[in-house]
Amino acid sequence: MTAIETLYRGCRFRSRLEARWACFWDHLETRWEYEPQGFVVGGRPYLPDFRLPNGTWVEVKGAEADLDHGLMLAAAEDLPGDADPRLLILGPMPEPPGLNRGNWAWLGFDAIEHDGEVIVTDSWWEFDEDGLPWVARETSCAPPPSMGNGAEWLTPVLNMTGETSALVAAAYRAGRSARFEHGESGAKR
Repeated sequence: MTAIETLYRGCRFRSRLEARWACFWDHLETRWEYEPQGFVVGGRPYLPDFRLPNGTWVEVKGAEADLDHGLMLAAAEDLPGDADPRLLILGPMPEPPGLNRGNWAWLGFDAIEHDGEVIVTDSWWEFDEDGLPWVARETSCAPPPSMGNGAEWLTPVLNMTGETSALVAAAYRAGRSARFEHGESGAKR
């Protein structure tokens, strides 16, 4: 399937899914930058989809088959900045969990230095009411997919130890329900 380019807030997104995530952050009044800068990571060109105000880079893909796992691991190590997480991987926007029913956690990667060597680590991250990722302390799922094991990186897990605020749940609904057909803007109603 080919992604549909989508115009939203003056940006030409490569896909509707990317525009939906922009709507998510807009609903939370979170500043985002779309494709602000390209890099060479692991000897290959890479253009991250978003950069959040805390410095986290974000990659959005609609299907696991479209995600270049090796490039993502290289990006987690080579992208500039020291945000936590350095790179967040987002897939299709899920239905929001109900209040007091947990919160969605997304796969994120950090690069840490250990004994003079850079190591890429993975963990699960949720969104707070500012639209910024924060590490999920505990999850009710199996351990996060470790690097290179072929597990699906785009599927969020439900962290049952936390709860989704009404604002974050509304942002998920806003992103999922944003319409871009027939000149609609996708903006808050």
